[in-house]
Amino acid sequence: MRRYRLLILTLILGGIAAVLFLISQTQLHFEQSSREYLVEINRLTNALSMDDDSAGALLPQMKRVKNYDWLPAVADAQEISAFFSGAGMVKDYKVMPIYRGGTLSGYARFAYTPEQDSLYLLVKTAALSVALITLAAVGMLIYVERKILKPFNRASRLPEELAKGKLGEGLKEEKNRYFGRFIWGLDMLREALSDERQKRLSLERDRKTLVASLSHNIRTPLAAIRLYAGALYTHLYQTPEKQEECAHLIEDKAVQIEGLVNEIIKSSSEAISEVQINNRDFYIADFMREIRNSLTAQLEQRHILFTMSCDENRLVHGDPDRLTEVIGNIVENAVKYGDGGAIQIRCALEEGHELIRIQNTGRPVDESEMASLFNSFWRGANAKGQSGNGLGLYISRLYLRQMEGELSAEILENGMAFILVLKIS
Repeated sequence: MRRYRLLILTLILGGIAAVLFLISQTQLHFEQSSREYLVEINRLTNALSMDDDSAGALLPQMKRVKNYDWLPAVADAQEISAFFSGAGMVKDYKVMPIYRGGTLSGYARFAYTPEQDSLYLLVKTAALSVALITLAAVGMLIYVERKILKPFNRASRLPEELAKGKLGEGLKEEKNRYFGRFIWGLDMLREALSDERQKRLSLERDRKTLVASLSHNIRTPLAAIRLYAGALYTHLYQTPEKQEECAHLIEDKAVQIEGLVNEIIKSSSEAISEVQINNRDFYIADFMREIRNSLTAQLEQRHILFTMSCDENRLVHGDPDRLTEVIGNIVENAVKYGDGGAIQIRCALEEGHELIRIQNTGRPVDESEMASLFNSFWRGANAKGQSGNGLGLYISRLYLRQMEGELSAEILENGMAFILVLKIS
């Protein structure tokens, strides 16, 4: 804003300088105009001092002096007074004495046009025009500052406030409508984020309460299992029938605990299934081009060789936003569990579906773990020492199935491959 106000000040000073320049040029022209008609009168005076004929021949050449009147020196006092007072004159005039042979012969009254009035009017109009244009420009700039720049600056701070989690204070609605929808939209976003935060906090509280309750309920069957196990360990039950009955009771309590654990898992992943999927048609090559731009810089920083071949622009059906999350999850796993050598993405058309194959080099999971690979909260043996919660692949398959697609995995000789299947439109 400081630079903008400096621009306004510069414009004002420039307008003032232009007006002063016009006034100075007017004064210069006035001086030149005055000298010009005096020069012409002097020439005619000199000509009249010689004879009337030479003055009459010279008069048509004059630009400022149009005519002259003659008064003999022998005129009476009344005629001389009227002559000098400009009787009968409309224009500007000047009286000059005419001497011939060293004797006063009479008086010549020259009517001239200084043209100062028209020039003054012209320059005055120009100066006024410059002043009005400057004022209009300054007024427009001030209007833009107050009605556009200031509201925009206020609105531009809101995304930063939202990013910091400050959702309480909204924007005051402006009287002008330049940013009406923009401000209204930002305020709606703030309200939506605030509502979402409240829902999330409420859901988190309910979830914690549920998990705490279920965890507390586990203690009862767990205590019974410890009791029965202690009885078997200490040979409290001597007969095979009692021992078998005790084993069945332990199994029943284990099944009860398993059900409670499943409820905890369900309550923890419940929000995942509630994520809205907005399926639509889009071109896969255009979409993958954006993915390439996003991944290239990230993988180059990790010195991972990254290649992609998705050039055929087929129309597919799905949610591009969720598909971006899926690819991000898989590539993140490839970076985390691969050997950092290479990651390759290829697209192909197969049996009426679009296949996106993402593979990486490194140690694959064991064959025995493949059945659990897409389970929630499951982590393989190669995840030791790596952060994570075991939900990435579970969520990715859930999203793809809601897009009418599928996600599968394949063990390679030196790495892993994940195949994303999308519906062709």
